Amino acid sequence: EQDRAQLDDNAARRTMALEQANQELEQAVVVLQSAKGAAEAKVAVIEFTDYQCPFCARHAGATLAAIENDYVQSGKVRYVLRDFPIASIHPQAAKAHQAAYCAGDQGKYWDMHRQLFANQRKLGALDLLGYAQGLGLEAKAFESCMDGGKYAGAVEKAFADGEKGGVTGTPTFFLGLIDPATGTVKVTRRIRGAHPYVVFKEAIESLLRPPT
Repeated sequence: EQDRAQLDDNAARRTMALEQANQELEQAVVVLQSAKGAAEAKVAVIEFTDYQCPFCARHAGATLAAIENDYVQSGKVRYVLRDFPIASIHPQAAKAHQAAYCAGDQGKYWDMHRQLFANQRKLGALDLLGYAQGLGLEAKAFESCMDGGKYAGAVEKAFADGEKGGVTGTPTFFLGLIDPATGTVKVTRRIRGAHPYVVFKEAIESLLRPPT
């Protein structure tokens, strides 16, 4: 009886946490620069990440590639990246997040995303400029974007959104159904940490299944 009560209490707490996350994270996912996948997708996967986080880099490799291949490219999932640079342990991460957005101004957000995770130990200002040039970006426009802090506020807001939604570490994922009328997400599942692809596959499939 005591064990069952504890399980019920834990389930209630998880439900309350998701309800709180919904209040804080409900947002349109269709127009975000850091989103990929069909606008009419049924399911959203929202990842809070940090470019200096080794566990985030692990997810950004084979796991994300499998999700893209099986669900994003087929139009079933809209994948959204949110910024959560933890400055106390990853002092270069915030600028790296800004670099991704500045690259996005020239259509290379996800290309820069891959470069940043592939070079986590080299995220200084000159390194970021080098990656931009390597991607064929117009260097002066990229430098102007970075030096002017064009996306500093956006990164800070994403971090604040994550904190309000209960994010305490990276990577953290929120999964839910997209309202086709508004583009907002009803969060139903939270996954903390880097996990094998099968964990995400099971969670996504459960959302794609018709209600019984």
